[in-house]
Amino acid sequence: MPYFVSWIVVVTLMQRLLTPYGGPVNDLLASFGMEPIRFLNNTTWFYQIIVGSEVWKNIGWNSIIYMAAIAGIDQQLYEAAKIDGANRFRQIWHVTIPGIRNVAVILFILATGSLMSAGYEQLLLLNGPATASIGSVLDVHVINSGIREGRLSYAAAVGLFQSVIALILILTVNRIARKVSDVSLF
Repeated sequence: MPYFVSWIVVVTLMQRLLTPYGGPVNDLLASFGMEPIRFLNNTTWFYQIIVGSEVWKNIGWNSIIYMAAIAGIDQQLYEAAKIDGANRFRQIWHVTIPGIRNVAVILFILATGSLMSAGYEQLLLLNGPATASIGSVLDVHVINSGIREGRLSYAAAVGLFQSVIALILILTVNRIARKVSDVSLF
């Protein structure tokens, strides 16, 4: 479900949960005798919050893809493994992981394309004056240059550069995947 929720809703939820003024996380810390922490205005916690919210938002969609891949594995392989005396761990190691390997490789190739795109919505919403020094990435820079400063040609050039680097990453990882595992996008 979180995959289909907009970043506005996710960031608002995070602000409500992490606020030092009555947020449940800081109330829990206070019950242990700790001081409230300003999570969203703290450079120490900024990366953990960015990564944690990204994982939380995308884990459901990736779970659906992996569950579909697991459902596509022939059940006779599991039965044969049981007959051969394989316990649950051995079934996972020798049947499930090889069965979803191709899907994992394809998702990895696709994920490398988004390495250059850090998700400007999330960073634009979570980045404040206290975290501006560490929360500015190319996506936010392109938006600020193009829309706020009116330097559209510069913003287009930076966006094109970002896209070319992402394409090079995808082509490189795709070629490596094809050589290593015989699985590739094209």
